[in-house]
Amino acid sequence: MDNQQKEKLSKPLLPLILLLMLVILLTVIISNLRPPQKQIPLDQAKPIPATPPATINKQPEIKSEDPAQTPLREDTVREAIKKYRLGKIEEAESDFRTILVFDPDNQAALSYLGTIFFSQKKYKEAEMLFLRETKVYPGDPLGFWNLALTQTKLGKFKESIETMVYLCGISPANKEFLIETARLYAYVGDRENTEKYLQLAKKQGADLSHILEDKSFFPAQSKTDR
Repeated sequence: MDNQQKEKLSKPLLPLILLLMLVILLTVIISNLRPPQKQIPLDQAKPIPATPPATINKQPEIKSEDPAQTPLREDTVREAIKKYRLGKIEEAESDFRTILVFDPDNQAALSYLGTIFFSQKKYKEAEMLFLRETKVYPGDPLGFWNLALTQTKLGKFKESIETMVYLCGISPANKEFLIETARLYAYVGDRENTEKYLQLAKKQGADLSHILEDKSFFPAQSKTDR
């Protein structure tokens, strides 16, 4: 095949090649312009371990009458928390486990051990401890906050919403709790309750200007941007 024949064949292909290159370029541009997918609410938050003074100063009761059991010192909980804060997680975990053997309702141990499990992605174990904490200490908001975070990680959005609603009930002035509850409702497509909790947050003085740029809150803007 001589050069003239090659040129005749290449001329019709040139527009097709250019068109293909244009399509590829446009695809890349469009993909970069797409808004990021909405994140699962509370997904980036971390538990806040509870440290009630009454729990720290309490000497755990020994449930067993076995003389071989060694009584726990009064500062056992305090020492365990200190180890946790110093990054000695394995030692702290062991101490908190021991505390719960003798005092199953010790709030600090439940909360800190639950937080340790959460950080280890042992969400089922963390949920079990936070559930117990909320049952024993129903007036403490931190336990419910931690429980909601864990339930979200497990994909239990119905349970997480119920937990957040209760949390807002005991902490009605907390703007963060109200906004995150609205975010959960928005995530599951409940527009009415999304608007309700955003309005409650607004009444508490929350700045909702960022909501205008949050894709998950677009259905609720009609009432909250007034």
